[in-house]
Amino acid sequence: MFNQYFKKRRINKGTEIEDSIMTITEKEKANIEAPYKKKGLLVIWYGIVFLLIVLAGRVFYLDFFKGEHYAEISRENRIRSIVINAPRGNILDKYGKVLARSVPGLDAVLIPSDLPESFEERKRMALILAETLEMNYGNIEIMMESQDKKIASAFLLKENITQDEALILAEKSSDLPGIAVNKTAIRSYENSNIFSHILGYDGKITKDELDKNPGYLMTDYIGKAGIEKSYEVELRGVHGARQVEIDSMGNVKKDLGTVIPQSGSDLILNIDEGLQKKLYDSLVSISEQTESKTAAAVAIDPRNGGVLAMVSLPSYDNNSFAQGIGNEEYKELISNKDLPLLNRTINGEYPPGSTLKMAVAAAALSEGTINEDTTVGCGGAINIGSWRFGDWKTHG
Repeated sequence: MFNQYFKKRRINKGTEIEDSIMTITEKEKANIEAPYKKKGLLVIWYGIVFLLIVLAGRVFYLDFFKGEHYAEISRENRIRSIVINAPRGNILDKYGKVLARSVPGLDAVLIPSDLPESFEERKRMALILAETLEMNYGNIEIMMESQDKKIASAFLLKENITQDEALILAEKSSDLPGIAVNKTAIRSYENSNIFSHILGYDGKITKDELDKNPGYLMTDYIGKAGIEKSYEVELRGVHGARQVEIDSMGNVKKDLGTVIPQSGSDLILNIDEGLQKKLYDSLVSISEQTESKTAAAVAIDPRNGGVLAMVSLPSYDNNSFAQGIGNEEYKELISNKDLPLLNRTINGEYPPGSTLKMAVAAAALSEGTINEDTTVGCGGAINIGSWRFGDWKTHG
């Protein structure tokens, strides 16, 4: 009974739906069959096709015309060569005693391409570095902002940092992207004040020197004066490199190989270390006795003209330059009226007659014409007794 009732209701409802469909107009029928305008659909379709063509063309251009270029950039970003500085050659005296050698050192360097993009983040880093390295905050900020952010080469931030400073930087490396510690070799001079005018010194290369020496890096050392400068080509070694794979933050993920650096050539001088020390001590002693602040002396081998010893007073500590001289110490040196940086043996200007006085006195002493008590007047008195072989002292 109930089944017949519900069946009858379904039949009646279906009839009503069919009647309503049969009674709709042609316009309503068209709207039901095509709710959107055909023109609008075509615009959307052509737009999609156009975008697909543009994307396909761009992919084709980047793959076939720029593929090698971007592949090279990708390799450079993924694989980096870390320079291993070559130690300079040793400088020795004629008997093989080392006068200048290279010792391990550490530099804090800046790698612009690894710096964070955020200006606020770079300011935060500058504050940490200023506190850690005891540097001026403004100078660090200028160094960061003045570099091309695409360059992956290292720029010197601070040379010859201490072991403690290096450990702090290593500990905070995750907070200091773009900052690294490079191993380097710095000069150590034996008896620096005694040999400073002969050996000179080396130091970090300046921008002007870099322009004149394109084969150098911004973190390189270069001879600045004396033997170090004159024999720069021979003393300088050939840098090695360590190839590593890095991530987007510049952190080393994998070692790919190492090229061993080649040390510079050793240089053997004609200088006699023992004679140089004796001449220096004698000249200092005589200067103290005569209250003279400046003096110069040279000992030459008469058989071949080789310079055995060469002293200029006052002298200076060339280790200060090699290890990074401070501003105050440098100002004190250049403002000293006695010019300690001047090598009087080769740059001093003296009347030629003064040289002849000693030659004439030596000849007269040899012939017995005069003795040590003789005083000769020749535009300035010479006390013969105050000048002896091995104990040089002149008046006038």
